[in-house]
Amino acid sequence: MQPFKDYYAILKISRNATIEEIKTAYKKQSFKWHPDRNTGRNATLRMQEINEAKQVLLNPISRESYNLLFSDNKQQYRQQKQAGKERQPEPNAPVIVKEESTNWRFWLWLIFCVFNVLHHGCK
Repeated sequence: MQPFKDYYAILKISRNATIEEIKTAYKKQSFKWHPDRNTGRNATLRMQEINEAKQVLLNPISRESYNLLFSDNKQQYRQQKQAGKERQPEPNAPVIVKEESTNWRFWLWLIFCVFNVLHHGCK
């Protein structure tokens, strides 16, 4: 599973940044990390992340969906960290996997994709 990307940290902006601030941050980061200015695979991957962050954060619907996932992810991380400090699981204890949280994420992603296809059409 791919780790969750913090698009706000990638563009180095706050969570309540305006559209103009996002565009300015994108220009600044893309100028800094453009593959023509930086050689190597790292610059290409970084530029892909910057483009992905811009696409998600400039679209109001995808930004709202991302913010919901972002806040849920941070909350789960804090809960896991807190639970890890309180007690360690027994070595032979059965592992219980919760799939409800990933289930709603899948449906949110699916709705988002269907909306984009219906709204923008298939290209």
